[in-house]
Amino acid sequence: MLVAREVSRWTNRYAVIRDGRRVTTLDAVLRDGQPASFTLEGRRYSIPGAIWDTRLVLHDETGGALGVAERGRDEWWSITSAGQTYHLRRTFIVAARDRLDSGDPPLGRVYRTGGAERAVELELPGAPELVQVFLLAVVIAGRDAQVTFRGTGFWQRWA
Repeated sequence: MLVAREVSRWTNRYAVIRDGRRVTTLDAVLRDGQPASFTLEGRRYSIPGAIWDTRLVLHDETGGALGVAERGRDEWWSITSAGQTYHLRRTFIVAARDRLDSGDPPLGRVYRTGGAERAVELELPGAPELVQVFLLAVVIAGRDAQVTFRGTGFWQRWA
């Protein structure tokens, strides 16, 4: 299981941990023109865009596209990377649990914790670590978009 734990709420940085060992630090900004970024096995990756984007692309240090995440109508996200397509679907409307599949049987799950910790847990056995970190970044961007949307709602502006 891969877990992203928030390092600092002010910078939106996450320590990505597997089995108690830090794998990378994810700068999950995706706003103010700054891309989300992380370093994995000595290579730098970036995800330019904004939290409102319906398409996020994972780039390596040379600018080559390695993965694409697209928000769809029926599914929350469709992520293609390393020759595999994953569908990230909400399991419960009120819960922060999502299911990962590439067809019918579920391949893994994502759980977003609430409260002060704001961690994201990803269980996707057999997927490359790069794909898993990309999925974590997509889930965090989606959660940030939800929080931003709730914070700028019509009633909150006019109440």
